[in-house]
Amino acid sequence: MLHELEPDQLETASRLTRIKEAFEISDISYKYHEARAATDAEILSGHSEALLNKMSKTSSMAKYVFAPDTSSNMFTFDAAKTSAGGAIQMAEQLNSQSGFSMLRPPGHHATPESAMGFCFFNNVALAALALQRNNNKRVAIIDVDNHHGNGTQDIFRTNPNVLYSSLHADPQISYPGTGFADEVGFGEGMGSSVNFPLPYLTGDQDYLIAFDEVITPIVSEFNPDVILISLGVDGLKNDPYGQLSLSTDAYYEIGQRIFDLNGTNNNVGVVLEGGYKYDEMGLATVEFFRGLLGYYKDKRIEPKLSTKMEYTLRNVKAIQRSHWIGV
Repeated sequence: MLHELEPDQLETASRLTRIKEAFEISDISYKYHEARAATDAEILSGHSEALLNKMSKTSSMAKYVFAPDTSSNMFTFDAAKTSAGGAIQMAEQLNSQSGFSMLRPPGHHATPESAMGFCFFNNVALAALALQRNNNKRVAIIDVDNHHGNGTQDIFRTNPNVLYSSLHADPQISYPGTGFADEVGFGEGMGSSVNFPLPYLTGDQDYLIAFDEVITPIVSEFNPDVILISLGVDGLKNDPYGQLSLSTDAYYEIGQRIFDLNGTNNNVGVVLEGGYKYDEMGLATVEFFRGLLGYYKDKRIEPKLSTKMEYTLRNVKAIQRSHWIGV
């Protein structure tokens, strides 16, 4: 709660307050656990020693600027270690239950060498690496943030046992400018990166078509031991940093699809990423979990392919068919 960026940036402590308040008035049962800090060894499993050392030095600085959009204060290093450690802790405790690392700062833009995009350490990636050390050989990461998780992709682009799949706004118009459909991984990890760039202002029906036609069959074919979600709710319509146009109901549908993918295993860990539309982000998060936990919803969204999405869907499928049978 004490980590702060620039005054005009919206990745603030109030994001956690909004989500917490939404859970308190929801019908979801939950229990809080105190997050622990990640160890140096855990951080170094995904990041360079140079980044860790630079972050450590910020504890004695009133302000340090990593990038135009990413600055720290004296509390940031502790917050970043705890956000990473909480994600690892949540993932390691899954076993027959779902978990949510409701912490900040977010992480999916943090690369092995760099802090950027409000992110310092890559929480979801460090959680996946910890799971692999604990004999979960195959981990699927599904990133539903408005923005492409360039850092997560970088960390796993040569790893055949971690599938990184992302639905995000067109990188030609959206930060950080990565996540084109032909970014599919390298070497042994060829095919382990799945990117679906979405046209400007993609709405509920097209988004769910993209999920059903590409993400669902590929994750099913990958057959992971554990699924991790990078949950950004900045795809909401009129999010100040977003380029998509989703409703809160769409997040229920996303959660429901992951519930269907997971079956009865309950091995789904969720890590908070972006989301800056303060009046709806809490509700969208709760709706996601209602879907993920199999809560019934009377009125459902029926996916329907629009003309503007048709070309993108065909292009993404053509690229992914070189690596996956089911698309």
